[in-house]
Amino acid sequence: MKYIAILDYNHLDNGMFMQSFAEALAGQQNCRAYILHGDSLYTNRLLQTGMMREEAVVRSTRDLNNRIIALLADSGVAGIGINGYQKDIITSTDGELKINHNWLDNLPGRTHLVISNLVKDQSNGTIGPVPLNHLAHRLSEAVHADAIVLFPTVKNTETNFSPEPVDKKNSGETVRNPESLIDHNLLPLPANSFLCTIPQFKNLPETRILQKIDPKK
Repeated sequence: MKYIAILDYNHLDNGMFMQSFAEALAGQQNCRAYILHGDSLYTNRLLQTGMMREEAVVRSTRDLNNRIIALLADSGVAGIGINGYQKDIITSTDGELKINHNWLDNLPGRTHLVISNLVKDQSNGTIGPVPLNHLAHRLSEAVHADAIVLFPTVKNTETNFSPEPVDKKNSGETVRNPESLIDHNLLPLPANSFLCTIPQFKNLPETRILQKIDPKK
């Protein structure tokens, strides 16, 4: 199974969630993950040192990429960390993203990839972030992902860390109002997006119990 997992701004700064995420990823079988992330609250701490916002976002995102790889390694997960602009894996031209899918396809089969949303603008050579929902859509097309996975907001800690799905009755049904369940910055989500708890995430590639999100929302 190939899937894309999105780690949003708030999840990245939640140590308990990130540890649970790494441990769940270690428990999966026969999966290839493309883990997307941007910056986190760490950006605000850099701003307090006097750093300009654009520089702080890039620094925060690059540092997080390294930290995620180290966290996965501590849980025995093989991963490669890369920023989108490196090797021109992801580039932007007039707002349109281009993915170097040949490079992605040549990665070792059991290695997960952690990709930041920092890409190169081909028109001026600058490096900056792109929206995670847009990146997930284009990456899904490029690698023919089976699913795009995201997690409930951190404030719903019982959803994130419960050993059992919170609402078994609704598992497999379409979530038509995801605004209260996920970070609004991820909306609108592309097709084939699923809401996932940590216990469900560990059970991938089993997807029948996941809650599909209506892309119109």
